[in-house]
Amino acid sequence: MKKSDNRLIKNFLFISILIALCCGTLLAQGSPRSSQDFAISIRNIVQTSDRTIEFDLFLLDTDAAQTFELASVQCGITVNPGIYAGGTFSSALVPSTSELNPAQAPASVTYTTGSGANIIKLAAVTPPGAGNGTILSSVSPGTRVIRIKLTSTVAFPANSYADLAFASNSTQVPSYATRVAIYQDGKNTQLAVSAGTNATVAGNPVLNSSFPIAYALTGGGTCCDNSGGLPVGLANSEIGCSYSLFRNDVLVGSPITGTGTAINFPGNQTAGTFKVTGTNSYGATAMLNSVMVLMNPSPVPVIGSNSPLCSGATLNLTGGPASMNSYAWSGPNGFTSAIQNPSIANATTLASGNYSITVTNSFGCVASTTTTTSVVVNALPVPTITGPVSICTGATGINYSTEPSMTGYSWLVTGGNITAGAGTNTITVTWGAVGAGVVSVNYINGSLCAASAPSAWNVTISPVPATQQTLGNLIVLNDHSMCADAVQTIYVAGNSTTFTVETGGTSHLVAGQNVFLYPGTTVQSGGYLHAYISNDCLYCTAPRSSVIAVSTDSIANPEPDVPGIRNDLFRVFPNPTTGIFTLELLKPAINSPVRVELFSMQGMLVARNELINMTRHAFDLGNKPSGLYIIRVVAGSEEKTARIVKL
Repeated sequence: MKKSDNRLIKNFLFISILIALCCGTLLAQGSPRSSQDFAISIRNIVQTSDRTIEFDLFLLDTDAAQTFELASVQCGITVNPGIYAGGTFSSALVPSTSELNPAQAPASVTYTTGSGANIIKLAAVTPPGAGNGTILSSVSPGTRVIRIKLTSTVAFPANSYADLAFASNSTQVPSYATRVAIYQDGKNTQLAVSAGTNATVAGNPVLNSSFPIAYALTGGGTCCDNSGGLPVGLANSEIGCSYSLFRNDVLVGSPITGTGTAINFPGNQTAGTFKVTGTNSYGATAMLNSVMVLMNPSPVPVIGSNSPLCSGATLNLTGGPASMNSYAWSGPNGFTSAIQNPSIANATTLASGNYSITVTNSFGCVASTTTTTSVVVNALPVPTITGPVSICTGATGINYSTEPSMTGYSWLVTGGNITAGAGTNTITVTWGAVGAGVVSVNYINGSLCAASAPSAWNVTISPVPATQQTLGNLIVLNDHSMCADAVQTIYVAGNSTTFTVETGGTSHLVAGQNVFLYPGTTVQSGGYLHAYISNDCLYCTAPRSSVIAVSTDSIANPEPDVPGIRNDLFRVFPNPTTGIFTLELLKPAINSPVRVELFSMQGMLVARNELINMTRHAFDLGNKPSGLYIIRVVAGSEEKTARIVKL
């Protein structure tokens, strides 16, 4: 053989082997899928009542190395007709249970009776085309095709079996074939289905063999409507059973699981009739009896009072409703009572505050909350009176005042007459003969309360002194006291006369307008001279030490270290003062009066005087309140002020 022939033979063998290998691969890729590469199964068979069962239908890809794209599925499932003997049977799809692509989800299932039938027919839907089919899961139990519910019009016979089974793909009418098709190489390819091989049923439970045992309900009874209700339970329960509570045939809450012992349903139950149904895998059983919860009404307390009221009046408390079994009151100042409508006579402000009542009705029910009322007992006012306490006989236009903004002002004057202001807070009085007078007033305040008795203001009605008085060539001896008064002016010394207060002597000079102390007025060490300006007839009959006290030039000069205040018109020392201070004029107005005025910080005139030919004067603030005072000195065209501190 030629070498060229050998080469031809070798090339032919190589090409033959190559073709064989390629063809073998193509044959392997295009080979039909085996009927053993998938499984269809019935699982999760559950009896949901004494006449219904449900189950799931699954498709499983048993060859994870190859993708299984479902083209279509239809099922024929036989049923033991004995389980609905004496009734009729029907089948239905349980909504929203398919895991197939929506276009492939089953849409129709029927049940057919008769010879050779007694079969559930799950119809296939139109295949969606290659590339649109559901890819089956290769994880057991696979992809759920649908859940089917079977219903009989009569209860399943006790201890019976459904005997569910698949019909094979070769089954003929009147039966119904089970068929599964795959998209393989883009083609809709039917696969072989063999009952018991790749079409199986997991479980065949006994029907109506062990329904829940009926036990007696416990609990219920009578309670108050604000108690939250009463418990309801079962005298016993079974493990593996769930128990549902119904109030007036409406489910209450969620079912609870049996424990093998007595159980109570969660919480307290309100008014109604209660029943319980026990459910297990075989069905449901109504428990032996029903119980009732009756709820008696609780009282709604009523509370009130005659508040607000004035101190000393009777506080009347009102409670309700009437005809309760008991009433329990509590309140301020240790108050308690067990009657419906208690009272507190002669109530004081200590009776102000919150009062509460608790009532119990004939059912023994008490309101869930305590009812309260607020009581106000207002204090009685105590009117105050301002006005002069010493008056000259026949004085007119004298004003007396009490608190403003009140109502029902009631004034009474003894020893004089009201000439204006009756019914207001300020009256004007004309006083009568010498003696004792009284001004009294009462009113109603903003709380509509009046004082238990009018307030009284005692007045001394004094004789009217002379209009003027001149004191000259007089000596007030040791341990002696004298008083001189005048409606207008008292002139002391001057014109070559003298007025002397010796050591241990005291002189009081009281005038309505002026006290002039001229040269010749002397007060010896240890002697006292007090000069007053009276605006309300407080003359020698009742001298007032609270007004200006004036001494003469014979007062010694102060020591240099005495604290004070100075300007170019006058100086004042000591300042601060505990009572008495001295005014020294640095520029006295010769033969012209120097006006001296003393004011409080509120602008009220405390005292006023005019001094002639004098350079030094003493003032007494002994019984005035501590604080700041303003002294103003006017000498001719000059005017100066200074602050006095009263400690």
